[in-house]
Amino acid sequence: MSAAPLNSATLAVLHRKGMHDLRPWSEAEFDSFLAHDACFVCGDDRGFALGRVIAGEAELLTIVTDPDHRKKGLGRANLREFHQRAQEMGAEMGFLEVMAENTAAITLYLAEGWEKAGVRKAYYHLQDGRKADALVMTRTFAF
Repeated sequence: MSAAPLNSATLAVLHRKGMHDLRPWSEAEFDSFLAHDACFVCGDDRGFALGRVIAGEAELLTIVTDPDHRKKGLGRANLREFHQRAQEMGAEMGFLEVMAENTAAITLYLAEGWEKAGVRKAYYHLQDGRKADALVMTRTFAF
């Protein structure tokens, strides 16, 4: 594992490197999330998962792997750590949105116990001006 701390600046740099179609989040946006006790981050400076747990529900807010470190299992490891941390924080159910054309992410989520629950039409506004559907996925957490 890398020794670089996961602060808002590191998260923003990783998010910018890993997001191609979507607007990357700023350092201030990460500051805002991390200021809340309900939010947590898993990973290191090669990739991370950011989530929150409120009233028994976990939301995977974003998950990113540095393009230079993809295909090494880091995304899967960070997702599994997200699952564990969410359970520890009392989550019974999880949900996420993923761009419907992001087949690599969808394949990972399905393999890790997530199920398709619905579609949000034209949810994402891409940097090139197009709109893309979001697939809503859910997962239960066993105790």
